[in-house]
Amino acid sequence: MQAEVTEENVLVVVRIRPLQDTERSRNEKPCVKAITNGKEVQVMTGELDAHIYRCNACFPSSTTQEAFFQTCGVTSLLDSAMLGYRACAFAFGQTGAGKTYTCFGPSMDSIGPGDGDGLLGRSLQYLFQRLDDLACPFNLRISCYEIYHENVYDLFSDEKERSPLVVREHATDGFYLDGCKLVPCSSYKVACNAVGYAIQNRQMGAHVMNERSTRSHCVTEIYVDLPGGAVAPAAAGADGAAPLFRGEAGEGYTVMGRMTLVDLAGSERLKATQSTGKVLQEAGFINRSLYVLGKVIAGLVRTGGDLNHRDVPFRDSKLTKLLISSLGGHTRTLLVACVTEASGSTLETLRTLKV
Repeated sequence: MQAEVTEENVLVVVRIRPLQDTERSRNEKPCVKAITNGKEVQVMTGELDAHIYRCNACFPSSTTQEAFFQTCGVTSLLDSAMLGYRACAFAFGQTGAGKTYTCFGPSMDSIGPGDGDGLLGRSLQYLFQRLDDLACPFNLRISCYEIYHENVYDLFSDEKERSPLVVREHATDGFYLDGCKLVPCSSYKVACNAVGYAIQNRQMGAHVMNERSTRSHCVTEIYVDLPGGAVAPAAAGADGAAPLFRGEAGEGYTVMGRMTLVDLAGSERLKATQSTGKVLQEAGFINRSLYVLGKVIAGLVRTGGDLNHRDVPFRDSKLTKLLISSLGGHTRTLLVACVTEASGSTLETLRTLKV
């Protein structure tokens, strides 16, 4: 049974991936499970030894895509975005732990309705259903980019014209990508086609632990503009705080919100992946950026969200520069820790849960 998460600014949930055939062939056993009504995850490190971590919700390996979407807390974030808030959900964990499956589904070739659809497709469907119910004018736009080798690329650009984007800093709005395309989407079908095109352009690779490993961090941003007052705050469980993005107050003002979904490239133990050449070089960039992200998150926890503190080194990577507006301040964030229940990945599982 899945556990409902509570209303908080930061939610941390754990999703456990079941054993795969390759893991069974190596005689690996399940060693990770949800306990205590889905509020804790237990990792067995020996016959009598176990590590236990608390979280808002832990989802066992039998959890369907639909059940995860409905109960992980992302719908509340989507409602907040429609009220003009910034909201962010990102999946992290070792390579092959199910991050891309959780975000996009089993296929990287398309996004659309189906039992296997991930958080992004279901979020788009949820938003357009809500917008249709409101029966008012709206403006929904999507950007999609990847961070590969510490360069940022617009996934909506044609391959021939794809070149690194420049990360700039605005005096009041923070970091942004100069020249990144915002694609207007008038319907769920248009949005699915747009995102489906974008994700096919991601960098992919293969190694021992994952035949189709995403080699970049993928960030999808959904911007929603609505007439002020179109959504009642109670409908999104808002706490009464003012939205972060809003047009001029008064008659005819527009509420502008944003939902960001991040599929982080997987952390890797180079010995386990047996990476060489290009894949080895990619792994170095991935692990360094994830290391900085971990330092930033830990720093924000220690300083109570103080972005200007020296313990929050968000300027040390392009990933953290672009994500800092979704992690600090008064944003609402969902962290999805993806782990495998396989005993052979115990060390990587513990590393993921310690973050």
